[in-house]
Amino acid sequence: MTSHDQLGNTGRKTGFWLEEFAAPYFTFLDAGADITVASPRGGQPPLDPVSDTPEGQTDLTRRFKQDPAAQAVLANTRKLSQMKPADFDAVFYPGGHGPMWDLAEDPDSVALIEAFYNAGKPVAAVCHAPGVLRHVTYNGEPIVKGKRVAGFTNSEEEAVGLTKVVPFLVEDELRRLGGLFEKAPDWQSFVITDGRLVTGQNPASSKAGAEALLKLLKPAATRGIRLQRRTPSYWRVTFDLPPLNIFGPENIPQLNEIITAIETDPQVKVVVFDSAVEGFFLTHYNFFAPLEESTKIPPGATGLQALPDLLVRLSRAPVASIAMVRGRATGVGSELALASDMRFASRENAILSQWEVGAGLVPGGGPMARLPRLIGRGRALEVLLGADDISGDLAERYGYVNRSLTDAELDGFVDALARRIASFDKQAIAETKRLVNVASLPSDADIAPEWDAFLASVQRPASQSRIKILLDRGFHRPGDVENRLGYHVGRLNN
Repeated sequence: MTSHDQLGNTGRKTGFWLEEFAAPYFTFLDAGADITVASPRGGQPPLDPVSDTPEGQTDLTRRFKQDPAAQAVLANTRKLSQMKPADFDAVFYPGGHGPMWDLAEDPDSVALIEAFYNAGKPVAAVCHAPGVLRHVTYNGEPIVKGKRVAGFTNSEEEAVGLTKVVPFLVEDELRRLGGLFEKAPDWQSFVITDGRLVTGQNPASSKAGAEALLKLLKPAATRGIRLQRRTPSYWRVTFDLPPLNIFGPENIPQLNEIITAIETDPQVKVVVFDSAVEGFFLTHYNFFAPLEESTKIPPGATGLQALPDLLVRLSRAPVASIAMVRGRATGVGSELALASDMRFASRENAILSQWEVGAGLVPGGGPMARLPRLIGRGRALEVLLGADDISGDLAERYGYVNRSLTDAELDGFVDALARRIASFDKQAIAETKRLVNVASLPSDADIAPEWDAFLASVQRPASQSRIKILLDRGFHRPGDVENRLGYHVGRLNN
């Protein structure tokens, strides 16, 4: 927390922004975290009075005002100079204008961040607080250099009339240091996680920034495929298989359990599939898993092999299914999206791909049966045989997805559509979908050969050779090969 309370030479008070303390504090507390609050001087940090006006209140700021224990924690912050990074798992910097004067220049703060980051621990900052990174280095370079970052934008600073008062503009400073600055429309929540660095744009980003930090701290046991019942009629299924959301035979039992629940629950009407792993919706199959782990799984309820069985059952389930594609939906991810009833993609961040032919493989999850029905024979062959990355906008033009929307609009649009459908009669939804299926879904006989062809192709020497080249170049690991798989499969003969 900041200890600075003067807004330049204006004679006005500043400090920390109330929402930017309250939202992360209670987000961490509710997640079971042990929290230590520190500031350069210790004791009560100064509150920016503008943040405590009626229009600045949120549910969490009101909770803070009714919580004597939280107020006592804030009134008794520890001195920053006494903090030992070895005692903590992560550090979070709330904003407000105050940090731009003290924490941005504080050698204890700079040393703390560098110690955390060098130890492989995550660092988060929101709103003006990304400015505290201005003197922080990693491997001799500014910590933000080459990283995607967010922070209080020039236009937001102009809107509050302080561009001539602050010691520097957060957006300009992060760009000067080599950060890849990104932003949403003013005052909308926007958070970026790049490796171990989490940055958020404005006060509205505080809770999302804290949640992003918690994801980096989450133990492996809590990861997987999560089912969240937002309401009895509206469910979310989130793929959380970091670092790349690779899907393999080890994930089939969990997805089968979820698909069974979707089929049999009498109340659910709509389910949305999304991802908790930045940059990846759901990617390819796990090529490190021994082949027998896939072949030994018994056929599913349809008589098809396990993965195609799950996708067919999803297509036929008496609920509306929506794939919200943010990041790469490649291989299995594309196949799950195609098996869903609707697909909506991030214009900036969605990539769809059936890359397999480029590696000498045959796709196995039904795209040869589904894509021609969806986008036509010629375009389906372009996608399948071209084996290249398809952007969200191109996917929309081809009909691969229903729509591409700006990344800032995607969540709100999908959530509103899901809630609208969830408000309708389930029998009407199920019966309408059943009749649409008659005219549009491939038969089991059309789907069945694809999985057998995939398994056979994996074992061919030519495919094994191409996969080995990919693995040698970085396949299955975070990096450029996974980020641009379409490009790299097109260069396997080079």
